[in-house]
Amino acid sequence: EDGEDEGRALRMGKRLLRSLALVFGCVAITSL
Repeated sequence: EDGEDEGRALRMGKRLLRSLALVFGCVAITSL
């Protein structure tokens, strides 16, 4: 059960990182 929870958290973290990178990229592009 612990492994399943860990995988879910990891997947959520990856999604969060991707969206964060997307937002950061947009901000960088607009600031140029």
